[in-house]
Amino acid sequence: MKTKRLSALLALLAALALVSACGMTAQVSSVAAPGQAARLAPPASFHVTVSAVPEDSALDKMWDSFVASLSGGPEPPPLEKTVAAKVRRALEYQGLKPAPAASAQLKVTAAFDLKSDTRFETVEVYNEKTKKTKYVTQEKTRYDYWLRIMVSGRSGGGILWQGEATYNSESRDPRHTLNYLIAAALSRWGQSSRGRDAVEIKADDPLIKILEQTN
Repeated sequence: MKTKRLSALLALLAALALVSACGMTAQVSSVAAPGQAARLAPPASFHVTVSAVPEDSALDKMWDSFVASLSGGPEPPPLEKTVAAKVRRALEYQGLKPAPAASAQLKVTAAFDLKSDTRFETVEVYNEKTKKTKYVTQEKTRYDYWLRIMVSGRSGGGILWQGEATYNSESRDPRHTLNYLIAAALSRWGQSSRGRDAVEIKADDPLIKILEQTN
């Protein structure tokens, strides 16, 4: 059990190191209501709510147990609270002002989820003792992370802007991926994309540095 846990931790650290060093490219699509850009501009006020993750879903279980099970550290804060805090901080970075729900000019709703795909892959393994290479079948899981940010006016009137970002990763820790997805989606704030665009977010992006410090 300890060996499997250590292997999983090392694989995660390698994946996170790669993301940290190179940044990340997410697929982003966005739609803006015609003629409404001024309502989305600073210093508009906003209030963020987050769609609840179904209890016992794959993402819910992953989020609650990951840190404690691998590192022995404290469990992370609830997913909804973390997503709301990060989206709020990202919008503040853009110059918008947070406000109570009753008085905010913009209603911002965020949702974060994933789909997982587990398959068996054949890989080469080199044995130092025998100096031979053999083929081993391993179980690998890929995670499709998805983030949506939807903005409407306080008085209704339909959606002013909606952005979605997706990323496929082997990482079981969604926290770092979440930072990049928020930055990628908001890079199209107030704009309509040409469809689904590849958006690269660098590891040294100022917004990423802020989100890394926001729980």
